[in-house]
Amino acid sequence: SKGLVPLPYEAHRAVAVRYGAAVADVGSALASAAKAGTFSWEKYRDCHPSPEGCDFAADVVMKSVATVFDPLAKPVARTLPAPLDAGSYGAAAYVPFASVKKDAGWSVSKPDWSKVPGSKRGYFAQGEALWSVTPGAVCEIAFTGTALAAVLTAGPDAGALEISLDGGPWTRQELYMPYSKGLNYPYARMLADDLAAGPHVARLRVAQTTRDGATC
Repeated sequence: SKGLVPLPYEAHRAVAVRYGAAVADVGSALASAAKAGTFSWEKYRDCHPSPEGCDFAADVVMKSVATVFDPLAKPVARTLPAPLDAGSYGAAAYVPFASVKKDAGWSVSKPDWSKVPGSKRGYFAQGEALWSVTPGAVCEIAFTGTALAAVLTAGPDAGALEISLDGGPWTRQELYMPYSKGLNYPYARMLADDLAAGPHVARLRVAQTTRDGATC
């Protein structure tokens, strides 16, 4: 409504244009509808839309897809252009837990979620996780690439992690998020980025000191 374009939207649009994909500009459509008095931000709600908001967004998506997709047309093979960013995560892959070297303070198992404070999203509580509640516990991850991230859930007890890359100094990252107060918030946390392409070794250590209420 203020005429400002969020940075994530600009980034997504640039990628869509690069690959000739449809752009579903729900924000602009909602701003126009609110200005015309046919819909409102309050009716839409927020990043978790109301049922009416979901219908509004779905209509925008369907109309945008129709501009580039003909269900009756014969598929045509295309050569993809080079990524916009040479550091693109398009070739990202998971590091198997079995390849992680860990001391006795780390575990690979399904946590006992009944003992973990905060609400949970069922999908993220189904499988095994690499976790620790032991200050000073160290694990080692070998990987090949230009970046390393952790897909994690950070709840009320989330603590801090220290990272040493390729034998370098330890750097600290707080895992607790603004949404962690009452929810084991699932998100991807970048641990290292813009690295030289090739093999690397990252050591992760549970911080000795952290905020009050943290246990891991």
